[in-house]
Order: sequence, then C-alpha cells, then structure tokens
Amino acid sequence: MIAIYTNDPVIIQQAIPSVYVVSAAMLTASVANVVFNGISGTGNTRSALLVETVTIVFYVAYIVFVGLVLHAPVEICFTTELLYYILLLLISYIYLKRGKWQNKRI
Repeated sequence: MIAIYTNDPVIIQQAIPSVYVVSAAMLTASVANVVFNGISGTGNTRSALLVETVTIVFYVAYIVFVGLVLHAPVEICFTTELLYYILLLLISYIYLKRGKWQNKRI
C-alpha cells in the first residue's frame, strides 16, 4: 500500500509501524463513531459536544506531551489517534449505558 506513494524501500520500511498504528486506530474508529453517533441520535447535542470536547482535550494534551516533550517517533505520535477513538468509544458507551438520556426532553 505504501508503494503507491513512493518507490523508496527505506521509506516504505520506516512507514510500516505507522501504518499498523493507524490501521488499529481506524478499526477502533469504525466502532467508536457509530457509538458516538448514538448520542447525537438521542437528540442531546449538548452531551455530544461535551463528549467530543473531553476527548479532544485529552487528544491535544497527549500529542503535545508525546510529540513536543518526549520527541517520540512518528508511530508513537500516531497512537494519539488510537487514544482518541478509545476515549470516544468508552465515554459514549458509558453515556448510553447509564440511561439518563432516555428521560431527556427536547
């Protein structure tokens, strides 16, 4: 897949760990986005905004720490995507499981 963008075998070899991390993040994203959209489906857009804001705060804090403080390699920096989608999935799942949204009046 990487060969589509370059013929350089060194770049291809160095990109493989990043592709694994991003692939795992996209698999997680497919589930997380469906669960998160369930919050919007309840009609409680304020809660959806709060969930998104919390996950973005962790996302930014993590990438600043890992990228700018630790100067981690690219594949480690890409784990921020995995963190984002895992947090989005967990918070959304907890919100939907609690059931308080069922009594929400719109």
